[in-house]
Amino acid sequence: MPVSYKNLKSKKKNRSLALTHSRSFFLLIVLPTALSFLFTGFLFRKNLLDTTRMQLYDTIDQTILNIDREFEHNAIVAASLIHDKNLMQKSLAYCAAENFQQQYQASREIDTIMDNKFLVSDLNGSFYLLFGKNRRMYISSNCQNVLLDQHEIEKIVEKTPAESGKVFFIDGLLKSTRKDDLQSISILVAKPPADRGYVTDVAALVLTFDSESINNFFQYHPKRIRDTDVVRYIAGKNGKILSSTVGSLEGLSMEEAGIQLEKKFMLIARKSSFTGWTITDAVPIQAITGSVDAFFRITVLFLIAIIGLFLVYNVSFFHEIVRPFTILSTNMEKISEGDFSARVPDYGYKEFNELSDSFNIMAADLNKLTQQIKKEQKERLKSEIQALRFQLNPHFMCNTLNTIRMMAELSNHEAIAKMTGALMYIMEDNLRGDSAMYSLKHEITNLEHYVYLMQVRYGKTFNYFTDINPDLYKYKVPSMILQPLVENAILHGIRSLGRTGTITVSAVILSKDAENRIFSAETGKVLKIEVRDDGIGITPDKLEHLFDWDTGSSKGLNHIGLAAVRRRIILTYGGEYTLTVASFPGEGTVVTIYIPAQEFTEADELPFDENKL
Repeated sequence: MPVSYKNLKSKKKNRSLALTHSRSFFLLIVLPTALSFLFTGFLFRKNLLDTTRMQLYDTIDQTILNIDREFEHNAIVAASLIHDKNLMQKSLAYCAAENFQQQYQASREIDTIMDNKFLVSDLNGSFYLLFGKNRRMYISSNCQNVLLDQHEIEKIVEKTPAESGKVFFIDGLLKSTRKDDLQSISILVAKPPADRGYVTDVAALVLTFDSESINNFFQYHPKRIRDTDVVRYIAGKNGKILSSTVGSLEGLSMEEAGIQLEKKFMLIARKSSFTGWTITDAVPIQAITGSVDAFFRITVLFLIAIIGLFLVYNVSFFHEIVRPFTILSTNMEKISEGDFSARVPDYGYKEFNELSDSFNIMAADLNKLTQQIKKEQKERLKSEIQALRFQLNPHFMCNTLNTIRMMAELSNHEAIAKMTGALMYIMEDNLRGDSAMYSLKHEITNLEHYVYLMQVRYGKTFNYFTDINPDLYKYKVPSMILQPLVENAILHGIRSLGRTGTITVSAVILSKDAENRIFSAETGKVLKIEVRDDGIGITPDKLEHLFDWDTGSSKGLNHIGLAAVRRRIILTYGGEYTLTVASFPGEGTVVTIYIPAQEFTEADELPFDENKL
């Protein structure tokens, strides 16, 4: 049955040319370009972060070095004061003064000693001398950023270890009292040695000073980074933040501050081995990678612009490309429906004009060929009608044979009646369609009629037997499939044997994987039918080319040879079912049929083919 153009179109996978081209553009151009930009940007961003991180590490290392040197220098200054015998004696005189004049004179001498220390050490801060007996305090200062009262000094001294002769760092920083000053004030506490060899009433010396190294740390910022973006803080030995550029962080632990900052900031921290403080610099990642992120945004906009321009180009270009093919497809559909007058117009492009010219020539040739075929069909039909007038109607032959059979019965000619009945049975099966199915019982009955006629024709030159379990009669087989095999056995195997031969037809049911064969029957079983004879057999050279040699050469009553039977089985059931031949010269031949074991129903039987001639 011919397949229409519409059916062919529905079975094909239709792909848009524009969509395919767009997909290729994205895969071959846009995607590699985007990945290249992204990979380059990623490397540049990573390199920028690494460079900034190393710069910050260098900065913090230098800050810690400066803080350690500054604190060590100031500790030496404080230690030199508590070991200064002259200062201790003047302090004792200051405490023992009985009148204001003596006290003033002693304070002038103390100020002279302190001023020399401020001058020599380049110190910017305040000295607090806390006396023991009368609990008085003396202050000497060269700056007014922060001044502590006696009560605050006493609290500071109480928190320091009681060990004398050493300088202690206070784990804390003070803020300048001036609103426009963000300087941090550090504290050192020194207690005079117990075995000093002189008398003094000084219980402790407290030094508060502006730490230039700490102040520089809070004011420094790397290049490309705004100072307002950076967060810096110093944490004490206990992990609490002592001072920070962000006031809300002061008093928090480093872990708490890290939780607040780590998502958006790059944290760089170092710990001082001298003070035990941790210096931390937190730089916003956005401040470092702002240029890279801007590069990414520009890249994305650039790619979007390219894609947009490509889509506009793609739509306009493929509109010009696809429109001629659409018109061509429409005209091809018209031709498939029988309208051979369809033509494709010319276009302004050379390639399309060549295609349209080829199509129009093909359509004209098809129209001419169709008209010629129609004319030839009319002539052929006229000839066939004339030929049919001289042919015998097969039903007339059956009716005539039936009349002969009835007359033979009335005349008591039983042999003639039996032969006529057998021939009628065979002709009725022959008048059915080629695809008719019978039960195995019906096929064996048909075969028995045929064998009877052949035995009448050739005499008792062979014996015929069946070895079939009656339970197998319910399975269906193609019509007239066994008769050609038996006929070949008679004509080519037994007729020239010179003795009485034997033909045996047998059938069994096999499992689908029996005999090392693989079948795909839905029932899982296979019907195996054998036609065996003890005739002269087939020589090996003929057996090797049997089906090629057999085609058209060994034809039985139905004009069907072994090759035709084998081909009929394969076309009906598939390539795993077939017909095989095994033969041994002088011993006989075995023809075996393998078909699915399917039960016969009345729906499988076809009626008479009244149009068959």
